[in-house]
Amino acid sequence: MSGDPETLFDGDLLRASVFRPARPAGSMIGTFRHRVPDAGDFSDPKPRQRFVDAGWTHLHIQSRFDDWFVNADTTALCAVLSDFAAGFTHRAGIGFSMGGYGVLRFSGALALDEVVAISPQFSIA
Repeated sequence: MSGDPETLFDGDLLRASVFRPARPAGSMIGTFRHRVPDAGDFSDPKPRQRFVDAGWTHLHIQSRFDDWFVNADTTALCAVLSDFAAGFTHRAGIGFSMGGYGVLRFSGALALDEVVAISPQFSIA
């Protein structure tokens, strides 16, 4: 197992958690919380164990509310993500629904090489 997550960013509205494998990783996978019916709180992040076991670092981003990751914390999180992503040789992201929008929204800050967006909510309107 990868252990407890490290908190990379802990804002009032956005949170980024990182699971680091026991050995150094050159690759990073980012996941993004989808829309949830009981929004208003952060959930306990779980590692994508297959990636972590393969030596990848797992980054998980969540929004407290179903606001498509666009809020007062977005700019500050982007700055943290840019610095964080700089150390990886390969960066990928995956998201479903609102998480699909999240992977698209933060793809530039993370300098993602690959994106999988499944049923992305591509417009807040």
